[in-house]
Amino acid sequence: MMPDGPSPESGLKGTWRVIRAEPAPWAKSHKLTKAETPLLEYAVAFNDGEVKGPAPLACKSARYASGVTYEDGFFGGHLKGAREDEMAEALHLAHGGQTTFRVICGSTQRDFYINDDADLMMAVGDVIYTLQRP
Repeated sequence: MMPDGPSPESGLKGTWRVIRAEPAPWAKSHKLTKAETPLLEYAVAFNDGEVKGPAPLACKSARYASGVTYEDGFFGGHLKGAREDEMAEALHLAHGGQTTFRVICGSTQRDFYINDDADLMMAVGDVIYTLQRP
């Protein structure tokens, strides 16, 4: 990752809407309930020094970094293993490197990956969320 700073890159900056939630490919497949997908349909705004949106994404002192993540590092290494190519393909993530935006809020780091459709992908627990520009 590049050194972090208070401003998001232009590829991340601005408002995104959470449009989809699905079980993470490393978790047991099942139909998600509304209680399991509390971020669905919310807007998230990545601004200088702050992220506006629902918890756990909101942050009043955000710092941003960016770089490239490779398959074995997607979602904290959860896709690593025998099925990593299959799982990455199911999420529309390119083989090899993926543009990654990191949001740092205190001691918490959250990675957002740009998928093949130019949407953002991120995980909260065993749920993968897709964010799209409105």
